[in-house]
Amino acid sequence: MFKDTIEKLFGEATVERQETWKTFVIGPIPKTIRDLDGIHNTMEGPLQEELAFNEEPYGYIRICVPEIRADKFPSRLRIFGEAVSVQRIRQRNEITVCDKCFGFHATRVCARSKKCGTCGADAHNGTCPFGPRCLNCRGPHSSNDVSCPARPRRSNGSDEAGTGLISLLNCTDTPYFIGSDFNLRHPLWDLKIDHPLATFQALIDWYSSRGLRLLNPTEMPSHNSGGTLDLAFSSDQRARCEIRSDLHTTSNHETLVSTLSRESMTQNPSKLRYDAMDDNLFLQLLGRNQNYDSINTQFELEEEAKDILEIIHTALSGSCPRTKARKVGTSWWNEECKQASKAYCIARCHNSSILKRKIELRAAVRRAKNNHWNSLIAEVGSLPDVYKFVKWHNAAQRYQSPPLHDDDDSTEIQEPLAKAQILYRKLLCRHLDVMDIPPDTPT
Repeated sequence: MFKDTIEKLFGEATVERQETWKTFVIGPIPKTIRDLDGIHNTMEGPLQEELAFNEEPYGYIRICVPEIRADKFPSRLRIFGEAVSVQRIRQRNEITVCDKCFGFHATRVCARSKKCGTCGADAHNGTCPFGPRCLNCRGPHSSNDVSCPARPRRSNGSDEAGTGLISLLNCTDTPYFIGSDFNLRHPLWDLKIDHPLATFQALIDWYSSRGLRLLNPTEMPSHNSGGTLDLAFSSDQRARCEIRSDLHTTSNHETLVSTLSRESMTQNPSKLRYDAMDDNLFLQLLGRNQNYDSINTQFELEEEAKDILEIIHTALSGSCPRTKARKVGTSWWNEECKQASKAYCIARCHNSSILKRKIELRAAVRRAKNNHWNSLIAEVGSLPDVYKFVKWHNAAQRYQSPPLHDDDDSTEIQEPLAKAQILYRKLLCRHLDVMDIPPDTPT
């Protein structure tokens, strides 16, 4: 409406309406391509050398999409033959502070008693005559002070607890994840509950004292009868959890999918494949850093040896691909189960014939299991095959017990039953103290 007026006012200037953009992060994206001939590295020139110094096999891409098209953007993509996730970065609201207990949560879901914001004691009328004391960090300031060390800080788009709270709780540095069917309903994770039981406070105090964060979405129930019973907690502030209806397994509970950040996962690097080493790239990386300085002291000799080892390690890491962990799926899952599962997911999406498709999926799984295990049992023909089939290990001792000598016979006895008879006759059949073995035996 005002576009033409503004253009004429500024002298035929090009005027465009400001658009709101939404940010998406696509990843992890593999840096290599897998085809029928194996894994190929498409990087050439300086990029190939830079990858040698970065051993991460995956990367991330950040893109911006207009707001009117953000809802149509897919949640999953397939790039270079591998499935990658698309995470939308949403604008976070300000940090919520409870008006009752001055904790960092909404007031309407708080089940704690009302506290004084100045002294931290139970709420009282009038002006507080006591000195300030924080309810969160126990410091000498009010509970709603923005400089409190226990107040969450926003870092990289997520709410992270302050360093003062981390040291206060003395939590472990190793991130961990806890998920289970707790069978507990509370307003913190179930919005349909208004009056929680007092016994649930123990769980809240437990995960709060350990710096854990609830990952569950509170707007969707995790049970088909309503209510959130399955809970997921994590110490990783970048972890997230979602309910995936398309992955339903015919259970009464919905399927919860939790995503943990790759940086917080401590995993050992895989082995290098020396048989697939790129010789030209290895020689190129090996001769990149050459130092011809003279060595005069023992310290310089040790430093030069360390530099040589580091150069060789970098050259090998950049020129040799790494082995990938092989994912072992369910051995009895066949094409019939796959088609039945697909039909069940389609029925849930269209809300038609859900019960019929559920029965067909369970029947297909039952038939697949029976056929798989019956075929394995039919192939068993010896005792080692039985141990291999049931994944047992032979419990026989590697080293036999030493042989025994009987006083009446000079031959060595190796059989366990004969050894037991000798021990019974020589030790357990002694009824008089004069028949005891002398204390200096053997001498």
